[in-house]
Amino acid sequence: MSRIAPLEPPYAPDIGEQFDRIMRGAPPLMLFRVVAGHARAWDKFRAGSLLDRGPLSLREREIVIDRTCARTGCEYEWGVHVSTFAEAAHLTMNRSARPCWKAPTRVLVGRRAGADRGGRRAPCPRRAERR
Repeated sequence: MSRIAPLEPPYAPDIGEQFDRIMRGAPPLMLFRVVAGHARAWDKFRAGSLLDRGPLSLREREIVIDRTCARTGCEYEWGVHVSTFAEAAHLTMNRSARPCWKAPTRVLVGRRAGADRGGRRAPCPRRAERR
């Protein structure tokens, strides 16, 4: 049980529309329901541009998020994204966990992996297995 009570359905029409837009028809995450219960916090959360379409496609965004979550041990967040967005992003479990990618996806994965290691690129795990 959360210490701050989340919003419960039925939601106010504007909040319900925002949830539908963000979640694409899936039930809203508990995090969103808690934050949306406080108008100022919800407005600031949404104003941070974390939830808008941005310059990346859904697939590109989810690859970066899934890889970052997997590399940093964020199992809950990884699970939320894989269960909520993998199908819409055309990612399968094999592709989400795949260590090597084709260009241009390799650029996204490489940049994310480099950020995890202070800018150093790691060798492809498949190449390491061949040695």
